[in-house]
Amino acid sequence: MPEPQVTMRWTCEERPDGRLELGETLKGVVSVFCEEEIKCRAILLWVGCRVHGSGTQEKVDALPESPIHHGPLPAGQKTEVGFEVRLPWKAPISYQGRYIKCDWEAVVRIDVPIWFDRRFTFGFEVLPRVTQPPREAEPPPPPPTGAPAPAADPSPPTPGTSAPTPAGSSPASAAGAAPPPPG
Repeated sequence: MPEPQVTMRWTCEERPDGRLELGETLKGVVSVFCEEEIKCRAILLWVGCRVHGSGTQEKVDALPESPIHHGPLPAGQKTEVGFEVRLPWKAPISYQGRYIKCDWEAVVRIDVPIWFDRRFTFGFEVLPRVTQPPREAEPPPPPPTGAPAPAADPSPPTPGTSAPTPAGSSPASAAGAAPPPPG
């Protein structure tokens, strides 16, 4: 099978160098050129972080492996497919340490039936987030266990309704009436 020529072009206007912050959107175009037709099932794309080093290798998916093109690749033609992936807010940043490495990658796989699939890896750098994420992007933290119940509504009751009573008191004592005579 002939070797296809696969290229990746980043199309992020704000960061054309392929360096992104957590939470930003990675935009790009995958180009595949073949001199001879390749009868593939699909072109698949995976975007994420590969954490490796001294221990067990892990992957953090920003985009699980997904098809971006179906069907064969024609001879002598360039097939271009655009994509857009939002990076997670809470994920590792790019890091090259002594014992651990975090590599962000976009992996293009050409799925060929009954043959070895072709894989092409394109790295990019993910930087720490300088600004706080927008409020709608992060869910609110759960209330701590044993937290007091929310305070009662301080607005005056409407006529014909009763006011809420503090715990451990009767409605008469809460309304300011004289306590019952001792008996």
